[in-house]
Amino acid sequence: MSLSKIIEVAPPEALYARPTHPYTRAVLSAVSSAKGRHAKKRIVLKGDVPNPADPPSGYRFRTRCWKAGAICATT
Repeated sequence: MSLSKIIEVAPPEALYARPTHPYTRAVLSAVSSAKGRHAKKRIVLKGDVPNPADPPSGYRFRTRCWKAGAICATT
């Protein structure tokens, strides 16, 4: 969830193995792994953290998403 909205829905095994949404990928990259040699590279989110009381227009994660384009401001 991001700003009280569901971001990605998938069976747990698929979600952990192959997250598709950039926010899900970033969150899961922060989880420590017992398999240190297989640890994934940490994704550090940049950009403005949106205000939950006044979320951005369109795609709510767009201010921090590395894949966001112009269409994300309205859709």
